[in-house]
Amino acid sequence: MKLEIGSNHPFEIRKYQYVSGSLSGIRILYLSDFHYNRFSTRRAQSIGDQIARLNPNIILLGGDYADSNGGMVHFNNMMASISHFKNICAIAGNHDRRRPAHLSILCLHKPIDPTTLAYPYNLIFAGHLHGSQIVGWHTKNGLYPGRWLYKWNRLSASIGDASYLISKGLGDTLPIRYNCRKDLLLVDLLHDPAKSPPRKTH
Repeated sequence: MKLEIGSNHPFEIRKYQYVSGSLSGIRILYLSDFHYNRFSTRRAQSIGDQIARLNPNIILLGGDYADSNGGMVHFNNMMASISHFKNICAIAGNHDRRRPAHLSILCLHKPIDPTTLAYPYNLIFAGHLHGSQIVGWHTKNGLYPGRWLYKWNRLSASIGDASYLISKGLGDTLPIRYNCRKDLLLVDLLHDPAKSPPRKTH
């Protein structure tokens, strides 16, 4: 357990695997809740370096990029440093102004109950909750005590055929954390022939 005060602390890389019936060798990286400000130079550089090192095929950005104009400078610089990646998708978070046939991905900012969605997704990414920033303990059901207030204050969940992965974010507006490391999510797709759709015969 460790108390964090300030924004420039190291983050962890949470690694998962998703077994697909038709795709393999694809790496998806999800990053959320940067909350850059004018003091975020070192953090933005570190995140950009990690993205380059992990070399994902798809980058998903889940919102809340900057809390100030100075923070947007660092975000724009980071985006310029990774602009050679071809598949970058971004959505806006609440702090921001301004489907393949065989694998469906939903990129959210704020977690929602996926059972209310009409369309079935395979992979669901969300952020926003920051793990509640203070974690006394965690179980497979969530990060506590924040789980008592927020149903989706957890690391992951399996809902039907979907894997629901929830980031603790990479920064905070109020930069205090306890036992709640910042993170980014990395998913490697693996192939399982048993999950392949049936082939048509003539």
